[in-house]
Amino acid sequence: MTDPRPMSATLCDAFQRTAAVAPDMVALRTVGATRTVTWRALAEDVRLLAAGLAGLGVRRGDTVALMMTNRVEFFPVDLAAQHLGAIPFSVYNTLPAAQLAHVLRNSGSRVMVCETQYLPVVRESGVAVEHLILVDGDEVPAGGEEARTAHDETLTYGDEAKPAEGTLSLETLRARGRANTSFDFDAAWRAVQPDDVLTLIYTSGTTGPSKGVEITHANLLAQAAGVAQVLDFRFGDRTTSYLPSAHVVDRFTCLYAQAIFGVQVTVVPAIKEIGKALPDCRPTIWCAVPRVWNKIKQAVELGIENEPDAARRGLSGRRWRQASGVRACCRRASRSTTSSPPRMPRRTPASCPPCGSVWGWTRCDGR
Repeated sequence: MTDPRPMSATLCDAFQRTAAVAPDMVALRTVGATRTVTWRALAEDVRLLAAGLAGLGVRRGDTVALMMTNRVEFFPVDLAAQHLGAIPFSVYNTLPAAQLAHVLRNSGSRVMVCETQYLPVVRESGVAVEHLILVDGDEVPAGGEEARTAHDETLTYGDEAKPAEGTLSLETLRARGRANTSFDFDAAWRAVQPDDVLTLIYTSGTTGPSKGVEITHANLLAQAAGVAQVLDFRFGDRTTSYLPSAHVVDRFTCLYAQAIFGVQVTVVPAIKEIGKALPDCRPTIWCAVPRVWNKIKQAVELGIENEPDAARRGLSGRRWRQASGVRACCRRASRSTTSSPPRMPRRTPASCPPCGSVWGWTRCDGR
């Protein structure tokens, strides 16, 4: 770990320190940089959303459920809840209504933040959370006015897109945050304690109903200190957010590594787009579960196999690594598995970045 600053006591403290290092640098971006968010803008959004959530009655120890694809809005929403001492956690987007109902009831979620596409399954679950916030409630679907008729539940006619009945839009939450002038943001996040629960990671449920694993601020920071000795995180490192945020790997390597170390995150909305995202992001640190490494390996091998020119076949693998940034930029790569530590190759080719394995993250809490 090359950062000489003392370790923070909570993730809130870490984020505030990190955001002040270089406020005008990009903290979040989309593939192709069609949208970028600086550290200054991210910190301000966290402040507004925290004030908005506080105005809804969200307090320290309350749970906030998140259900969305990998997108920019996930980061300020989760961070805002953290700064209230609340417990933001993600649910898998593929959960059927019955399993979603179990998770929402088991967690005692008072607030849920989701995308419009998940609104039907949320309502089918039958769990009446106190507040339902749509991150895309102000977006107009492709097709303009004609497309509105296909989205009657979400949109109404007129110049503005409206959130579905019984929901709030993220922009409305921001507006309420601006109006909540009595809210003391600094006092709220400074009141968060190391032993407060930071998030919940729900198990797969293969042996029964899924269980929520509580991870505290102290747990996560202890993990970060240990992992940093291997991955050597640095401010300005680059990575991609493409795995489900309900999985601790994406949360750690993106959301938490960003707050603690200052990693720039490129959000990739669908895992199938990771092949195009890698040469765009050119990650300096990258993590994947074994299935993703296998798919990348298969794609490279297929491309080499289909190359008709023998001379070019010998260069194809090296060119792919250069194009993806894995060889040129990635100082460290890792794979994650919940099984026992796998056998790693005795030697790593000189053209490849150092690679290691991380295992059992879901259940290791740093205690």
